[in-house]
Amino acid sequence: MFKNHSIIAYLFVFIALSVLLKMAGLINSSFTELASYALIFYGVGTVYVSMGKNKKNMLFLGAASFLAGIELFIIANYDILKLSHIVLPSVFFILGTAFLVLFIDDFSNKFLLAISIIFLISGVFFFTKLGVFNPHDFLKSTIFICLKYWPLLIIIAALILLLRKNNKS
Repeated sequence: MFKNHSIIAYLFVFIALSVLLKMAGLINSSFTELASYALIFYGVGTVYVSMGKNKKNMLFLGAASFLAGIELFIIANYDILKLSHIVLPSVFFILGTAFLVLFIDDFSNKFLLAISIIFLISGVFFFTKLGVFNPHDFLKSTIFICLKYWPLLIIIAALILLLRKNNKS
């Protein structure tokens, strides 16, 4: 049976290597960006091992960690004029999406879907009230991030393979 300790062990190795490489000058990432990678790493691993195993707390924590990592990544890589304008909507989007992941894990619990929809609509409401949304700029930024950070997808795939290997043993 898989233990969550493997994810944490891999996470500590990732953090230690990242900090050492940064201190050695081999990578040029901010500590905020490294923290975002760590949260993404932890979130993906936790969701992967918790899905379908009735571990709702871990599943929620994993989804929220992943999305918080994405938010930190965006903050580290983009100049945002008013950071306070994205924090509140992001909290609602993160909560809404985490509840949606819980619903996907248990389709019979419609209450989770209702909570998810309420949080997501609240996030859209606050986002439209506090900021400006331009679909063209959003798509352009998304493509830029995907092209620039495709190695992260490879890291996530490797994490899934490591966790699958750990699950079998």
